[in-house]
Amino acid sequence: MDVGELTLVDPETGQTLRVDTGDRHLRTAFDAAASADRAALAAVFRRLAIRHLRLSTDGPWLPALAKGFTRTPDRTGRPA
Repeated sequence: MDVGELTLVDPETGQTLRVDTGDRHLRTAFDAAASADRAALAAVFRRLAIRHLRLSTDGPWLPALAKGFTRTPDRTGRPA
């Protein structure tokens, strides 16, 4: 999403980085990196049989959270 120019600050070092969210190449690279990160995390959770609830701030997240905790786990411990 293009929201213009952002200035990001590393809270530990104070280093700043200016990012132009209008740069399509930057957005594509970020989307690819974020997607790969999510896939790797999901693979680790599957391997360890850890329940994984995906929440989003795009809408109401509380119903999804409640549903994830109330679903009956199957014999592997994963939600049915």
